Amino acid sequence: MNPITATWNWLAYQSSRFATVSFLITSVGGISSGFILSLYSESGWFIVVGLFVAVVTAIPSAGTVYWERKNEEAEDVGAARERVMDEAIPPLLDKARLLSTTPRMQRQQALDLAAETVTNNLYSAFRSVTGIRAVVYKVSDDGTQMVPIARAGRSQLPQPFVKGTRRGDYAFESLKMAEYFAFIDDIEEAPHTWGGSGKGYSTYISAPIRGKDVGYGMLTLDAPKVGDLDSRDGSTVSLLAATLSLFFHEAQRTSRNIK
Repeated sequence: MNPITATWNWLAYQSSRFATVSFLITSVGGISSGFILSLYSESGWFIVVGLFVAVVTAIPSAGTVYWERKNEEAEDVGAARERVMDEAIPPLLDKARLLSTTPRMQRQQALDLAAETVTNNLYSAFRSVTGIRAVVYKVSDDGTQMVPIARAGRSQLPQPFVKGTRRGDYAFESLKMAEYFAFIDDIEEAPHTWGGSGKGYSTYISAPIRGKDVGYGMLTLDAPKVGDLDSRDGSTVSLLAATLSLFFHEAQRTSRNIK
């Protein structure tokens, strides 16, 4: 993170944390500024001293406003995550439960609809994040690539993950990872095992869509700015991916002899 940005965040946090003290500093600073300006109105030093006091006075107030706004935005996103969990997942589970007796074509249609529902719900939950994008990828029938079947958010078209390329091989490897999701806070500092394109985004979450012995695809969420996402968002994405795996299982039950 930029040192200036980090310093500003720290000052803002401290001024918000000690709001009462910040208010007192602001008040005393304002009075002092007026006193100094009136006392030394004919001296050149009053400009320097007055500006210094004004800056010191302004930091706590501006910092408090900045940090409170940042906390409000975080609370909004947190509440949106909870809405996704409460409102999106139960209906999907109800629909998945009924698929075992549904004809194959309707199971495939149900998968397509569920993928659209998940990406739209993720976009709705994170719509306050400019440039957010959610994508569902599906392993092709010949197993050579993962292709996008649903997306919501940023208009940039997602590209398939093709086996035999660095990006594609890492994506397929991620279907076997022990963790439930991968979170890349800053792609500039991503580990060598990450092979995303990095086009249009700087932070990224992916969760494998898989069964016990088979990988069906991947659910991803990315955003343009570092800090737009955090590890808590990974839990939301991974749970939605697990929900989607039920639809993938039913849709491919006949085509891949999955029982």
